[in-house]
Amino acid sequence: MVGESGDEQPHRVDVSNGVGEVDPRGQDASRSCRLKLLVGDDDDVSTEELREKVKKYIIDPILPSKLEHLVEDGYDLKEKTQLFYYNFLRYEFEHPAGAIWARSYLDTTDHVAIYPPKGVALDDPIVEKVIAYLRRRYVKVLPLGQTGYEPI
Repeated sequence: MVGESGDEQPHRVDVSNGVGEVDPRGQDASRSCRLKLLVGDDDDVSTEELREKVKKYIIDPILPSKLEHLVEDGYDLKEKTQLFYYNFLRYEFEHPAGAIWARSYLDTTDHVAIYPPKGVALDDPIVEKVIAYLRRRYVKVLPLGQTGYEPI
């Protein structure tokens, strides 16, 4: 594909809605989180082929059943002081053994803690999907291990 300046312009696929539209000019309609697949100068690739190429990277393998923005705070009423203040996002994912929780504090938005149900390992297929979902959004995914939070 050749742009107005004569330079090769790659196809871009907008997959924010999971449908995929080819924008031959490579222009973004908004600043929302959209993955753009660059396929170089291959003009014969259809929108459907592009969508299939990137499906494993752009489609979340699982979605949370609940996502909440919460605040927890505690006070010492005798001393009239605040003891703690937590501003966080809490994710909940369905699992046959119980809910998988993830929590990201908004003062440290580069990582998220994950809490699988008791007795469920990190290599459980559903937990692996949750980890993949979280890795698309956070630099570090931190399960609680024997010695505290350990990055995976």
